[in-house]
Amino acid sequence: AGLCAAAQAAKRPPTLGLLHETIALAIAYGAPTYNAGDHAGCGNFYAEAAATLATACAGSPRAGLFATQGLADLADARERFAGEDDVDRRAWTMRLAFDLINLAWESEAARGAGLTAIGQQYLQRGNYAEAEAALARADEIRDDLRGSQASGLAVELRLAPLFAAQALLPQGRYADAAEILARGLDQLPELATVDFDLRSLYANSADLRAAIDDLAAVAAQADTAVDTLVLLAIEYHFTGERARATTLIARARQRAPDHPGVRLFAAVAVAPAAPAAAAPTDGEPAIP
Repeated sequence: AGLCAAAQAAKRPPTLGLLHETIALAIAYGAPTYNAGDHAGCGNFYAEAAATLATACAGSPRAGLFATQGLADLADARERFAGEDDVDRRAWTMRLAFDLINLAWESEAARGAGLTAIGQQYLQRGNYAEAEAALARADEIRDDLRGSQASGLAVELRLAPLFAAQALLPQGRYADAAEILARGLDQLPELATVDFDLRSLYANSADLRAAIDDLAAVAAQADTAVDTLVLLAIEYHFTGERARATTLIARARQRAPDHPGVRLFAAVAVAPAAPAAAAPTDGEPAIP
């Protein structure tokens, strides 16, 4: 319930990820209680947890598809729980709703990871519109699976916003790229500490270079959005131009010190430039 209350305070709809985390906490208490022989106590605790969760989420903005289904499953279980006399069946009635939520989370996490992998393949082929379509769907799943802990999702799925931005850049859609990346940065706490080269995502890294140069002209305007400044800083950071990245982050920090990208990169020292990406080979790019 506390997780849904936090989402409500942040004006975020309840997500499948928040339901999944809450259910995990309930099972961590209820399962040992059941195994110790207190079937009535387990069932009652599950029912109370479901009721509290429903109450906490009731005042939140509209939930996503899978969170809505999870809340409906909990409501249905509570109704059947109230009409059941057998304490063992009451416990399992509630546990089924919990298991349905957990299964939905696991299935969506696998689908999101698969979409991210497919999107990377299209990105590396230079099929940017197709890459965007797959990665945008992966990002929608990531957003619905988000809980209170970033580590709850595989890094492959948490990287979907970064990869989606890379598909949007060569299409000249800089505002869209900046927005989708900013939306996912809070789930990438390790981003500033890893070392990789964004040019390796492309069959022709010249497409990225041209987009970065064009984006730099946009960012030169005094009223450039902070999201755009952070996007360009990250592009510079992961293509070996760390000094430029640091300058942009400092500029963004003056306007929005609490921006997730600023928080991630403000303390990163300027590092030596990364080696240039390997030139693309003739023929079809390898499948990543």
